Amino acid sequence: MAKVQIHHYPKALNEPMQAKDKMFRFTPTDSYWTLAVKSAYQNIDISFMHNADLSNSIKFELLDCLAIRATSHGASTFALSKNALKSFLFVLHGENFSDYESAFNSLSQSTKGQLSGLIKNYYKHRKQFKNNDLSEFYRKVIYKFRPLKRDNKAILDPVKGALTKLEFESYFEGLRQLHNKVRHMCKSLHVDECDFNGFFCGSNQLGQRTVMSGGVGMILLTSVLRRPVQLEMIKTCDFRMANGDYFGEKVTDYTVADYDELKLKTYRAKDGTDARTELDKDIHLINADISETLIRYMTMNFKIFINSMSEHGVELSKAKKKDLFTRFPLFPSVNLLKGLDLNHLPLSEELLFSQLSKNTVWGHLAYLSYEMANVEKQEISPYFKSERFDNPQEMTVGNNRFRHTVQTNLAVEGVPSGLMAAMAGITDIAAQRYVSLAPQAREQINKAFSNNEILNRFGQLTIQEVVQDDDFIAFNEFGDEFGVMEDKMRCEGCKSKLPVPLGCYPCRNFRPLADADHQSQLDKANLKYSANKKAGASDRALQKIIEVIAYIQVTIKKCDELKELSHGK
Repeated sequence: MAKVQIHHYPKALNEPMQAKDKMFRFTPTDSYWTLAVKSAYQNIDISFMHNADLSNSIKFELLDCLAIRATSHGASTFALSKNALKSFLFVLHGENFSDYESAFNSLSQSTKGQLSGLIKNYYKHRKQFKNNDLSEFYRKVIYKFRPLKRDNKAILDPVKGALTKLEFESYFEGLRQLHNKVRHMCKSLHVDECDFNGFFCGSNQLGQRTVMSGGVGMILLTSVLRRPVQLEMIKTCDFRMANGDYFGEKVTDYTVADYDELKLKTYRAKDGTDARTELDKDIHLINADISETLIRYMTMNFKIFINSMSEHGVELSKAKKKDLFTRFPLFPSVNLLKGLDLNHLPLSEELLFSQLSKNTVWGHLAYLSYEMANVEKQEISPYFKSERFDNPQEMTVGNNRFRHTVQTNLAVEGVPSGLMAAMAGITDIAAQRYVSLAPQAREQINKAFSNNEILNRFGQLTIQEVVQDDDFIAFNEFGDEFGVMEDKMRCEGCKSKLPVPLGCYPCRNFRPLADADHQSQLDKANLKYSANKKAGASDRALQKIIEVIAYIQVTIKKCDELKELSHGK
């Protein structure tokens, strides 16, 4: 890499440093840094820092700020911090650094946040600033900066926030189809006869490896509610059988004879902690169906790797294979599967055992979220349905939005913030954002969604097409008919404590009859709400009735419109 006036820099900045991704090293005095496998984080241009019109002491310390950020945080976070510093120095161009406060105030809120994170991270590691101007900048501006509090309404943003019931159910239908496809691919792929050109890359579609890795990532996400960066760190040694034994003990020639529920330990991936150093508090229990897919996926990848090593002339003993299997990533990089190092040269046995350990992420896939997004777009989005968008297939969900939806639903159900935090691997403060959604705000949400949802139901099926027998009709205690249930099996598993048909209105399985006396049910719901509120019922209990009231109100409105049309008005 090109260097700029190396002789002017302190010796420490001329020494190679290890990036957060332990596979990469960089030298601060280089003009370009490579910090990760993904092309966007290779040859990151740092020349603006070397060419900045600043005193040497400030320039050296800001360069050290970037270097510390690259060692303690992932490449994506580093890139945002680097861009923030670049914007700050651009505003300062030609000015004295003492004008730092006005330059900082001119930045956008998000850029201020990224620059603040960069400087605070440096102080956390170095404990002080050598340059007086930088020390003053930290003390007077950075230390006092507080990012704007997130608005709880963002959780419910139609583009990035929680999904509606219809959207969430359609997402899971797409995920179910994807799981079936991944499971079939894992079962049918014969490693010895595999066409690796098709496995590693497709023509117009995604290659088999991408569909399987992205698909397994999405399936596992729904089971453990952890972010892709945490899933990337998982190794086979992190799994246990339900009885506590390491499942690798059940493997003979890397073929699993029987299946069981797996338990999984995961690691935290925030606050600049090194990979695989800080365990989550809880162990995840994975159901048997997903466990089977995971075991097939892991053993298939390991077979591909062993075959690749054999092709390069490296034959491993059974004991060494078993040892490597415990170190092997759940999501291996393409290079590792091919038995290649970073320079695309065949891996030696010595390098393999020195780099592939239980404590590093060498050989792990570094862009799982990218593959998950591609798989969602190709495999799941065709199943998307929505009452809010004309073209639901253009929606994106992603890991954050999925997690938002689960946590929002848990909050609505009254789950305490501490339990939510443990389930999703977030802090109590982050969980509180969901819990603190007031009942009044939730009432507005119900009204906003119920209108579109009920309109959608009326247009899906006619009553005549649905009614087959009395078992599918919702009666009240006097035998009056109020609506039709599409699927009786779903009603048998209903957990609503409200009577029929009162508890049926919010359910997507219920189709209200146009000529039924829905006003009587609205009156009953309003009386129930008043009585429960007077009796001091919990917000959670009141919320259920508020939801029913919202749906009945829209049902009445729609029924009146249908009656007017039928009378030719």
